[in-house]
Amino acid sequence: KILIHFACCLCTAASFTYNAVVSLKTNVLTSRGYYHELRLKKERLEYVHGYRAGNYADIVKHSVLILLLKKMQEKKSPFLYVDTHAGNGWYPLDESNKEFQYGIGKLLKNNERDFLANSTYPDAVSNLLHLVQTKGEKEAPLTYPGSSLISKTLCRPHDSMLLFEKSQNQFDMLTENFRIEEGNITIKNEDGYRGLATHAKYTPNLPRGLVFCDPPYQYGSDTDQAVRLVQHLAIHWRSARFALWFPASPDLKEKTKRLTSMMKAASDNVLCLEMYPSNQTIKIVGTGMLLLNPPYGIKDDIRNLLNKLAEILGLDDNHIIRVEEL
Repeated sequence: KILIHFACCLCTAASFTYNAVVSLKTNVLTSRGYYHELRLKKERLEYVHGYRAGNYADIVKHSVLILLLKKMQEKKSPFLYVDTHAGNGWYPLDESNKEFQYGIGKLLKNNERDFLANSTYPDAVSNLLHLVQTKGEKEAPLTYPGSSLISKTLCRPHDSMLLFEKSQNQFDMLTENFRIEEGNITIKNEDGYRGLATHAKYTPNLPRGLVFCDPPYQYGSDTDQAVRLVQHLAIHWRSARFALWFPASPDLKEKTKRLTSMMKAASDNVLCLEMYPSNQTIKIVGTGMLLLNPPYGIKDDIRNLLNKLAEILGLDDNHIIRVEEL
């Protein structure tokens, strides 16, 4: 009886210990899940491009965008311009922005409102300077145009625009800056990747188009989403041209290689451009773009444009420019 009683006590103790361990493990897992859920639910900081507007990367990408729009205008037929990350349109160049001095600031004359009247500037750069110069009244703060406003000035009356902006705050400012009166401009407060994919799938007889995709690369999923969008457009909007900006630097070499290989697999007509300044004080060491289904003959135009930009921006002889078909 004593042995039986002792065995029962051992079983009870073992059971209690097991339950305690299971309970403790469950609580730990639940706690981890709870804090993980809190971390996921925590509001992410909203990306505000105004802190970087007009910087070195903007000058490159927006000059190329203007060149693309000019190429689209060579045909009389209308086209649809799509901006997946439209932003708010105008960005003040003030003390909150520490990067424009390496970009548009290089093109200012003695930090005044007047711009260098230099006829040797490429047309794309002159167009960009004109937009900065003519915004607002003379006493208004100097402002830099985003891609949506640049495109609005270059699209013809029979062309159309579809702008996506996910941030409610940026969307409100965008609609205010546009003051839409024309019926050919549509602005949507939604995710540009999903919005364009839906539009391309369910809108019949889409015209030829230019898609400008300038993600913040803030959450780590923009690369995959951009590639999926390109794959989707290859089925539902084959005539669309696609321009994707990406940050480029030695630290991002593997990510850049992954992005370019994925885009090459998604399309058999990809042009890659990269520009690396040697001035290490510039926070973005390099800037790049992938052009899918680029206009015929634009490769040489882009190379000439980048070489001229390197001269205008004061880059030394150690800078690197690559323009190549993948």
